[in-house]
Amino acid sequence: MSEKKIYGRDKSEKKLGEIIFGKDTKQEIKEIPKYIQIILWITISLLLTLTLIVRGWTGIKDTTKIDSKKIENITISMETDKINKEKGVGIKIEIEPKDAYVDDLEWIISNKDIAEIKNNIAYGKNLGKTTIKLSNKYISSNELTVTSVNILENIDILNDINEISARTNHTYKFKYYPDNAINKEITIESSNPDIIEVTDKNTILSKKQGSSKISFKNSYGKTIKESIINVKWKRVTAIELDEKTITIGKGQKYIAYAKVTPDDATYTDITWKSEAQAVATVDKYGIIKGEAVGATEITAKVNDENIIKKLNVVVVDEKISGKPKYISGIYQIYSGPNQRYDTLRTYCNMG
Repeated sequence: MSEKKIYGRDKSEKKLGEIIFGKDTKQEIKEIPKYIQIILWITISLLLTLTLIVRGWTGIKDTTKIDSKKIENITISMETDKINKEKGVGIKIEIEPKDAYVDDLEWIISNKDIAEIKNNIAYGKNLGKTTIKLSNKYISSNELTVTSVNILENIDILNDINEISARTNHTYKFKYYPDNAINKEITIESSNPDIIEVTDKNTILSKKQGSSKISFKNSYGKTIKESIINVKWKRVTAIELDEKTITIGKGQKYIAYAKVTPDDATYTDITWKSEAQAVATVDKYGIIKGEAVGATEITAKVNDENIIKKLNVVVVDEKISGKPKYISGIYQIYSGPNQRYDTLRTYCNMG
């Protein structure tokens, strides 16, 4: 005869309350009313539904299907094939169609010791050449060959200065490191252009007393050298004339030459003056012309220290021949300090 039923049921039977609350079959419990069972089932169903919704919100979804389109073509390009460690070169990527799935694309570098790519920017590592392309397991882009090169790291200024006279030009000369750098262009900048002005590629001009910081930058705008230059006003100490007395013919011209000392004096401009312009005239370049027979003095003066030098001029009827400094016709004047005046045409006989 079978064992006695608990509350009218076999011991192998379990009600919902026993399953949920883990009651042993031998433990006597009261049977849960039907309406409570219905409430529990509804609660469980709601919990399952909410779980599915939450999984959707948190991005947990079926990844076996990709909605984006398949890539049909990839093209990559660069403005230059020269890459270096310091400044990367961006890689332009064109994909067709534009809304294709691209998350599985990766860069393929044939020699990773030569180059590396970060955020679609190519950098050099060691000198040499390598190829790069963009691909996944279905398609590849065109292949580019890039060359990792040296760039300028430093310079030596072979003729650096920290002091200069006013109104003086100075052209810098450089030694480059490494010597095989591809970008040897140096840009010079002055912090005070009113004191020192950059007039040419590697040339500065001191303009007046003061100081200025000179910066030397590479082609990427990075400052690699700096120097402070003080501009001094250097006084003229003397004027030298290459002649003390000259004789010229009436209507004849003569090129006078004056040299100031020292050579790097600040104010080297010379003012010329004839004491008797009816006898001889002189222009601002020191070109003397005989006007009438007689004698006069030509003075050369530097306003800096009011230094004066005199040249005696005798004018005669006949023109002097056989001396190249007696000129007529077309001539070119070089007005820089302490430069002889070259002539384009020189006549020994003035007829």
